[in-house]
Amino acid sequence: MKPVPPLAPHGRQFQVIFDHSPVGLLVLDSGAHIIHCNRVLEKMLGVASVELRGRRLSTFVVAEDADSFQRLYDDVAADRQPHFRTNLRYLRGDGEQAWCRMDVARVSSDGHSPFIFALVEDITEQKSGEDRLKQEKEVAERSTRIKSAFLANMSHEIRTPLHTITGMTELMLDTRLDEEQREYAQQVRFSAEVLLNLINDILDFSKIEAGKLSLEVIEFALASMTEEAVDLVSLEAHKKGLEVLLYLDPRLPQLVRGDPARLRQIIVNLFNNAVKFTPTGHVYLRVTPVRTTSRRVTVMFEVIDTGIGIPETKLASLFKAFSQVDSSTTRRFGGTGLGLSISRNLVQLMDGQIGVKSQENKGSTFWFTVPFPSSSELNGEPANRFDQPISVLVVDDSELARSVLRSYVESWGGTVSEAGSGSEALEVLKRAANEGRPYDVALIDLLMHGMDGWQLASEINSDKDINSTRLVLLSPAGRMAGEAKMKLRRGSTHTSTSRFAAMSCSKR
Repeated sequence: MKPVPPLAPHGRQFQVIFDHSPVGLLVLDSGAHIIHCNRVLEKMLGVASVELRGRRLSTFVVAEDADSFQRLYDDVAADRQPHFRTNLRYLRGDGEQAWCRMDVARVSSDGHSPFIFALVEDITEQKSGEDRLKQEKEVAERSTRIKSAFLANMSHEIRTPLHTITGMTELMLDTRLDEEQREYAQQVRFSAEVLLNLINDILDFSKIEAGKLSLEVIEFALASMTEEAVDLVSLEAHKKGLEVLLYLDPRLPQLVRGDPARLRQIIVNLFNNAVKFTPTGHVYLRVTPVRTTSRRVTVMFEVIDTGIGIPETKLASLFKAFSQVDSSTTRRFGGTGLGLSISRNLVQLMDGQIGVKSQENKGSTFWFTVPFPSSSELNGEPANRFDQPISVLVVDDSELARSVLRSYVESWGGTVSEAGSGSEALEVLKRAANEGRPYDVALIDLLMHGMDGWQLASEINSDKDINSTRLVLLSPAGRMAGEAKMKLRRGSTHTSTSRFAAMSCSKR
């Protein structure tokens, strides 16, 4: 084995490191005169080391940065600060300006007098890139503002004739039209409504991008606002044969402060989305308080559906503008892909959070939370309390619907039993009557498989042993009037009104 050559003296080692360092190195005196420098600094400044020795470093700093540099240097030289770092412009030998990052420190040791050590790194390319990015950002922001202003102006201009089209079409549909003419007019109205929704989305999106969307803060009834929002979309769900359910937790405050119009918009957006992508089953809105203090209540809104679901790989991009689960969804289901993005921005403006849980082919749950400053009326006893104990039979072939109705009745002080079909309900009613404890009220779903609500009501009314139970039929929005008239003409049913009419809010 060859013997290892002895190491060079330490001083020689440090000189090699000093000369071959990839960054500029300097040794200076207290007056910022250059004592030693390496080859990198010679190259940066474009001056030979022989000519640099004895010159003040500040003579290479551009005038605009020289004063601030000298103040920092004097503090280190006087031992008022141990070191400093700064970015500054310097002059090369050819007169061109460049950027450097300079780290300067005071070095003290028993073996020699104090001196100043500086590390200098050229950052000209980095600064050029930053300046270029800054300019590009300013151009992009200016372009976005111009685009947003254009979209906002054009949206307003387009909405005016659209409102005229929809209004005139409504008047036309109230006149005498044959079947073919009515179909054409309905198509015009539908297309105008679709276009109006598109314009509204674009207008909201442009306002958000331009930072012009603001929220109002007023006192409003949270339950009424939520019911109105669901009513706006329930008819379309019922056209598809979907069951629409709404649960408002009794612990919710009656009044809160916020923007009811924008909150309604979020609910409608999420609910419409759920209806659009749910071929069968139900769409369910659950509203519950998740955190309550003396001054604030945070409310969670959950829109739960039994639709097609969303692949896990698509969840992350779902709330981005113009995003769809796949490229074909716009053609299959319609929409701009802006609804979820707008909803996310509105929730963020309300200091809330929004998210989604979903499994492909198993449905989705879109949720958002909003903190509300509580108003004068806070939590208390539910408004609909029974004056005396009452027993209720809930009849529905949907387990979820029965659960929702049970929650309402129990919060009002009633006792609840359930039946999943008409035949089961008859058995339960007869058994209770035979035991001398007939039910006071039966809540019956109108649209059940097998024996529907009308047939069950007819069976109950024709049986003297159980017809003392008052009946409340729960029907989807827009389905009650025509069927009720037809059934009542045949004399097959009887329904009675009671305070349970308020229960219709749970099955829209």
